[in-house]
Amino acid sequence: MDFLHSAHSYLRIVILVFALAAIGLSLMPALRRRTLPAAASLAYRVYVWTLSLQVVIGLVVLISRWGTFGDGLRHRMEHATIMLIAVGISHWGLRFAKRADALGSRNTLFVTIATTILIVLGILILPQGSYLLGL
Repeated sequence: MDFLHSAHSYLRIVILVFALAAIGLSLMPALRRRTLPAAASLAYRVYVWTLSLQVVIGLVVLISRWGTFGDGLRHRMEHATIMLIAVGISHWGLRFAKRADALGSRNTLFVTIATTILIVLGILILPQGSYLLGL
């Protein structure tokens, strides 16, 4: 189970990189009111599915370590709730990434920024959250 905990811990970096890539690739089309290019749509989809994998791994770790958290259980449950909300919003945003108009481009950018903020807040809510983000 330590492997899954380590994978869950290190995958956050990959997710934040994919989030920044999706934001970077969708920023200019959104500002110019153009359709989302294929690379930006692919980057967003990879971000969403990596985030989904992260949530599944996180839920397995949470369930497997349920009895060992003690006082930290409240932080873990808040973290899990925020991350479930983020993954739900990101899956909802997939419908915008498929649109072939400027509205889809703009909304994909907004959803990516919103879910990235939720992810950062979800990490910061943990007692060691600022350390995990390198702050």
